[in-house]
Amino acid sequence: MLQVAAPHFDAAWEQHRLHALYTWIGAVVTAAAATLHAERIVRAGLARARTAVMDLDSLGALDLRSEWASRRAAESPESRPRPGP
Repeated sequence: MLQVAAPHFDAAWEQHRLHALYTWIGAVVTAAAATLHAERIVRAGLARARTAVMDLDSLGALDLRSEWASRRAAESPESRPRPGP
């Protein structure tokens, strides 16, 4: 059996917050394909996805991810100025 360590709580919580955005995107795509489901079902899905994104502050998690990526890029060796000849 493969032994895999569980993620740290903070990492798992961040992923949970970000996953709500995937749910919202799925609901929007479903709404755009008007023939997939009845309108009342689509509206309920959109409302639930929107509520999850708002309750979990998913956009805030995305901002944190962007800040982290910017910091990491600034710290990478490729981003440091190279000495001239």
